[in-house]
Amino acid sequence: MPGQAIPIVHPDRLIESQPDLTLLLVWNFAGEVLRQQAHYRSAGGRFIVPVPQPCIIEPGDLVDETHFAVSLLTMEQPRPAASAQAD
Repeated sequence: MPGQAIPIVHPDRLIESQPDLTLLLVWNFAGEVLRQQAHYRSAGGRFIVPVPQPCIIEPGDLVDETHFAVSLLTMEQPRPAASAQAD
């Protein structure tokens, strides 16, 4: 988001600082990022992916490109049927 002064750093910083958890906001590129960060993950690094549903990707989790795919069907929440009975 513009104007928030969120630093953009080189991906190698994950390996250097080795945080326990990393928030991954580019969920639509999660498969690619997880592949690129194999070294961080193999050293115990975990990712929090908040979309489409919050989850933590553990170091040994196998994740393919379709794991985070979102369709219009999954984005829509089912609506409860209207009750025909009156109270």
